[in-house]
Amino acid sequence: MSTTLVSPADCCSECPTEPLIENIPGPQGEPGTAGTNGTDGENAFTLTTLAFTQPASAANVTVDVADSDWMGVGQKVFVEVGGYYDVVSKPSSLQVILTNLDYAGNAVAATVIPIGAQISPGGIKGVDGSVASGDMLAANNLSDVDDVPSSRNNLGLGTMAVETAANYLTKAGNLTGLANNATARTNLGVTIGTDVQAYDALLLSLAALATVADRMPYFTGVDVAAVTTLTAYARSLLDDATALAARETLGKVLPRYGLLCSLTAVDLNSATTDHAMTVESARYRVDKIVVENASVSLTTATLGVFTAIGGGGVAYASDQVLTALTTSAKYLDLTPGGALATDLQTAGTIYARCGTAQGGAATANVWVIGWKFD
Repeated sequence: MSTTLVSPADCCSECPTEPLIENIPGPQGEPGTAGTNGTDGENAFTLTTLAFTQPASAANVTVDVADSDWMGVGQKVFVEVGGYYDVVSKPSSLQVILTNLDYAGNAVAATVIPIGAQISPGGIKGVDGSVASGDMLAANNLSDVDDVPSSRNNLGLGTMAVETAANYLTKAGNLTGLANNATARTNLGVTIGTDVQAYDALLLSLAALATVADRMPYFTGVDVAAVTTLTAYARSLLDDATALAARETLGKVLPRYGLLCSLTAVDLNSATTDHAMTVESARYRVDKIVVENASVSLTTATLGVFTAIGGGGVAYASDQVLTALTTSAKYLDLTPGGALATDLQTAGTIYARCGTAQGGAATANVWVIGWKFD
């Protein structure tokens, strides 16, 4: 034990007769016994103790619960499976009377709400959201259209979309369930006049012909066709573009002497006008040039035949008067040019040229005759 010494300076009264003692704390003792627990608080939810049947919209139902003390009249509550309700009254701490608020998502009337469904505080349904005018939500799968029949018609479905499975486009129906035949043909790629030929009597007649080798169709009447023989040799003649080529195919059986070229109704009242004639031989000899069948008695008209326009080139016949042609029954052999007496000619085109006009309407035919050497 320690003591504190007293200093005379500290004295203001009589000094104690006993010395002062200062105590030092000892070791901590053992913990005491735990106190009694407090009372439990109330839950903000409860459970149904019996199943109940969902009432109609705005109708009431009595629900047995584990505890209704925490509920207040007028409170909104949410019942698992059932949905949202109003608390109407509490007959006891184990019962509550609820009104079906019929919010979106509430169970339909007559649904059985099971035992053990949780009941908890709920909220008031908010204002329905709006969608921009004309828009629809993809998640709604067209459930938000205003007019279902009109929507079907606008989609081109008509009543087809509401046909039963037993009637809709069955195989036995042979596509009789289609709402629009024309559109169906287009979608199938068989539009008449575009993809397929419309009915035609002539086509029907042609389709009925038997297709046999070396045959060709021909017509025996209006919209009536038949076939006739067409040999390979006949086809080789049909593809010839000119008379000369045809004669080549025929083996040159036609005479080599004859008409080289001709013109009918040559205008003899148009001076200095050239009229072209095509010679069907590459090498030939001109024997004579005949003018005949004058439309009037010729008095002043003249005519010549040359290998170039304007009276140029080789003169097969120089410009000559045609006064001998007094009637259509007369003919006149033009006097040939000097070169025709000794030279073979090769010009493919020659020209009949009126030198002097008749002075009135007049025509005649021109024939060039000679030998062909090809």
